[in-house]
Parts: sequence; C-alpha cells; structure tokens
Amino acid sequence: MESNRKGVSTNIIDHIVHLTPPGSVKETIEQFASLGFNVIPGGVHADGLTENALVILADGAYVELISFTHLVSYYPPGSPARLAREAHPWSEASGPGARPGWIDFAFLGLGSSNHPPSDDEHLDLSDVINERSKKEGSEVSYLKTIPGGRVRPDGRELRWKITAPDAGVHGRGFLPFFCGDVTERLLRVPLEPPTNAQHPNTTKALAHLHFIAPLDADLQHFAKQITTVIGRPPISSFSSSAAAGSSSPQEFTWELISPSSRRNSELTDGAAPSTPTPKLILSFAKPDDNLEGKLGLERRPFLHEVAFWADQAQETKMSPYGRIRWLKLTEQE
Repeated sequence: MESNRKGVSTNIIDHIVHLTPPGSVKETIEQFASLGFNVIPGGVHADGLTENALVILADGAYVELISFTHLVSYYPPGSPARLAREAHPWSEASGPGARPGWIDFAFLGLGSSNHPPSDDEHLDLSDVINERSKKEGSEVSYLKTIPGGRVRPDGRELRWKITAPDAGVHGRGFLPFFCGDVTERLLRVPLEPPTNAQHPNTTKALAHLHFIAPLDADLQHFAKQITTVIGRPPISSFSSSAAAGSSSPQEFTWELISPSSRRNSELTDGAAPSTPTPKLILSFAKPDDNLEGKLGLERRPFLHEVAFWADQAQETKMSPYGRIRWLKLTEQE
C-alpha cells in the first residue's frame, strides 16, 4: 500500500485535542501545570466560539487544551452564532453530563510549510484518502478541505486548512482530522524558544494514542479504516483466544511520524529520531480500564489514553483529564 501520493504523507501526528467545559481554559491551564506541564497561551479561534492553550512537546507535536468560550444559551436563539455553536463538531461533547478529556486528534495536512510543493496545486487531501477508501473498501469518507485560523494573544493571525472525516458517517474523535498550515507552522506551534517545550515533569515526546472499543465492536473493520487514513498497515496485531471468545486480533498497532523526526529525516538523510516513534494503538476494552460506564455511551472506538515519553516515570493520571500515562525513555513499548 502506498503511503503517499505526489509526496503527501498522512501519518504525521500534529496534535491531540483535550476539551473541557465552556470558559474553563484558565482552570485547565492550572490543572495541567499542576501535573508538571509547561502550558503556553493560545488564543481565540477565528469563529470566536473556542479558545485554547498549548502543551508543546519537543518532538514537534502538541496537546491542545480547548474549551468553548460560552454556553450555547449565551447566543440568541436562531442567530448565526447560535447555529454555528450548535453545529460545531465538538458541541455535543461539551454539553450537560459530558466528560472532559480527549475528544479528537489531528495529523499534519497539506500546507505551504508542511509538505514539499505538489505538482498538483489543486490536490485536496480528502481526494487522496477517499481514493484509497474506494480501492480498499474501508468505507472511509472525508469532506473537502475548509479554512481555519485563530489570533494569538500577541495579535498574530494564524491561518490553516482543515480536512475532516464526515461526522455524519464516522462521528468525530476516532478518525483524525488534518491540519495544514497556510501561515508558518512555527507560528502555530512555537517551538522557539526551546523552553516552550521543556516541562518540569520531564515530558519529551508523544509515546502513543490508545483507542479502545466495546467487545461487540467490529475491531477489524475499524482497523481497516485507520489503515486507509494512515496509508500503511499496522506494524503488529495481537490475538488472544481468551478475549471475546475469539482468536481474531484483539489489538492493532500502527507507527506514526512526529513532526520533528520528519524534519530531521529530511535534513539528515534519514537519521534515527532522538525519541522512539509514536504509535497508535486500537484494542478492545479491558476490565481494569476504569471506564465508569462510558462504553455504554460509545459505539465506536474512542481515545482512552495518551502516553508520553519522559525522563522520569510517573503515576498514571485519570479524571478530569482523560487518562495520561508517562513512559520512561529507557523503556520500550
């Protein structure tokens, strides 16, 4: 299976999205700071509906701490802002009774600062993925690319392009959306000065994203869909005849690329990255996952755990952040 078309890579991790209740960005910054993360102010998005802050990693990826600026009830019924707020892909996840935490993730998309120039200037990333889907029969559907952006606290305007899965078919949160920079990515992800990516808890890089599914889910179908998007088959699969009464694979693992390892590879002709390659893991839920009934609400895989490489091992953290795990750099997954 080809992983690119005209130089297009679709397995470069960009960021992971962490949603909290409306108006809670400042509180979330304090919560993540208490976990030992260095949090960088973000800004308000172009539509005015959301605001964010960033946890930048030395591998070039980042965690986006995001919340809506207001409750739905803040906007007059029937107003354009109210309709936009209600139609936002993450609006349902921020409603009454919703759990804060990991709700979505992004790969690096097409953009002037992300990929080498294509000989097809009008290439849309959705065409690349949908073409694979048709060929592989995975039923993956991506929408046409749309513009996005936000204004930083210092007044700099950032612009990008979003290519997202069809929420009417897939929902949001299992298949990644793609973010392709129009303005320079370093403006969106400020890796300078280097202290922006230095954390008191010694976090260095993304280790893995772990998605879990209920035992009655068609795990192989979902694995096929992830394969279509990533453009490469899983590097491993694990089977257990004791799980779900079947010898079918119970866990799949794909290898991703971090933004810095891609850049370093281009500059050093394929030199090995300084941290292990990030992974995406898909498996059935286990009894010790402490999901508190969430599996009854989810009929598709969802992001259960984000793990980071760090110099020091730490206790795994749970609610209200979603599950966070740290792996010591001397360990190997």
